[in-house]
Amino acid sequence: MNVNLTEQNFRDFHDSFIRELRIHAEEVSFLVYGSFARRLNGDNNSGFQPSASDYDGVIVFSNGVILDKSPNGELSKVSIIIKELGPQMPLKISVLDEKILEDGRLNSYSADMLVALNEGILVQGKDPREGRYFVHKRGQLERLAYNLDKARRARLLAEWNSVYDKEQLKKDLERCMERATRAPRQIEWIKEKKYIGSRFEGTDLEEFEEMDTQIWKVVRYFRSHPEEFEDLFKEPEKAINLMDKLLTFHESVAEKFLERKSRMKDLVGRGIEWAYR
Repeated sequence: MNVNLTEQNFRDFHDSFIRELRIHAEEVSFLVYGSFARRLNGDNNSGFQPSASDYDGVIVFSNGVILDKSPNGELSKVSIIIKELGPQMPLKISVLDEKILEDGRLNSYSADMLVALNEGILVQGKDPREGRYFVHKRGQLERLAYNLDKARRARLLAEWNSVYDKEQLKKDLERCMERATRAPRQIEWIKEKKYIGSRFEGTDLEEFEEMDTQIWKVVRYFRSHPEEFEDLFKEPEKAINLMDKLLTFHESVAEKFLERKSRMKDLVGRGIEWAYR
């Protein structure tokens, strides 16, 4: 909670963020929702409190499941915009892509969130509310969608954290590493094979040679050499580079899942409700 924040702080950031998106990232879609959006819509009973409210939004990238993390890529552009604007309010911006939104299975939002999203304001691009939202997901499918969303959010704020909150950057990178080591379980579930008990047990890395499985070795190395992990944050760009590789791995897993042509009935009872919008 930041007791010094005012509604004008939120409005200034919102206006500046929209302006910068339209200039530097016009290809992305963005929707703002939540109590601040309701206040913008003139609702005096929106529940908005500058000292306690978040800036909620959904950003949708257009270049596929594996986001472009190059300096001129969409994700980097938006991350740098956030860093340069230096917002002090909590940003709760979910990151989606058009393919995941169209398919729905790895959409981090479920159908019940449409109530909140429908109160939002579409700032630019395609309307994310027109995507597919399932009623319920569970098991490995839910975990894969959750972990991907968290990894993408962490990368979106990584540039800001590298300047204003290096401790949070460290926590986010540690969590990204943790999730990457859990990915074999999700892969095995996706391939409809046995469930793996531990994180690396029984996984033949060559089986997944089309993906960057070398990242598992990197994670193992830093887990065994914590002092070198700490050294990453002396040059935050190295930490962000590692986060990019971890995120690309997650996105590769997600893309592989979406490439499967399973019929909807094949998913019932294995982690998803078939009723959707």
